[in-house]
Amino acid sequence: MNLLSDFLKLIRFKNLFIIVLTQLLVKYVLISPNILDSSLSNFNFSLLVLSTILIAGAGNIINDYFDVKVDRLNNRKIIIGESIKRRSAIILHLSFSIVGIIIGFYLSILVELFSLGFINLFCVVILWFYSTTFKKKPISGNLFVAFLSALVLVIIPLYDLAPKLSDNSLIVFYQILIYSLFAFLFSFIREVIKDLEDIEGDKKSGMKTFAISLGIKKTKNVLIIITSSILFTFFYVLSTIYHSNYYSFLFLLLLLTIPLCIFFYLLYKAQTKKDFSQLSLLIKLIMICGVLSMLII
Repeated sequence: MNLLSDFLKLIRFKNLFIIVLTQLLVKYVLISPNILDSSLSNFNFSLLVLSTILIAGAGNIINDYFDVKVDRLNNRKIIIGESIKRRSAIILHLSFSIVGIIIGFYLSILVELFSLGFINLFCVVILWFYSTTFKKKPISGNLFVAFLSALVLVIIPLYDLAPKLSDNSLIVFYQILIYSLFAFLFSFIREVIKDLEDIEGDKKSGMKTFAISLGIKKTKNVLIIITSSILFTFFYVLSTIYHSNYYSFLFLLLLLTIPLCIFFYLLYKAQTKKDFSQLSLLIKLIMICGVLSMLII
């Protein structure tokens, strides 16, 4: 039982669940009600979701594989080398990655856009180099993770809409791109917050993260600017687009705008590891609410 629990923690099953939820909503809330002639059947869509979570899970495994020393310094639970052997972790990483890549190429052949198959291969390569190199350098690692978070949404219309593109599907594609832009920004914020949370352990391990390179104060200022921009966008949307749509207005106000205002205030005041840990959880909850907004907006 402990082994299963540790395995689920290793692959970040809660994050994988959020990925599945996001892709289900993109497919069945944004695409299916508006597009009759999409490319992926329900079964093939489920394969695409499976490939996404396999590659994401593989990325989490390899990240922990190379992070044992840093995680000890940051007082995080160690799984690889303890309950799960290092050899077993590598086998899991390779197995998940290979199956994810094969599914990607299979679906790309099915929709007659073979180049799409390289997306999964690209993700596997990026996640490997993120774990070994990019996460130790300023900003590049944060940007790559944010990009991959946005890709979780965009990959659905690339397979489902791009092969049979029409004026109507372009509109849906643009809607998904807007969601993916916010996914990119919120994911970037969360990754930098995690850098701030782990700054002491990262310093001891010789890493040069964004937070270490700029310092806590300047890093917080960057996040404050990004958060302010998102808040301005939310206020504009509330006042111009959804002011007469009662349910959408309330959802945006109560579950996105007000929590983001609270995040902004707590970010301004944050100083300790505990403060940044709370901010990381809060921004994750805001991201989940953003995903669920597809049901309302």
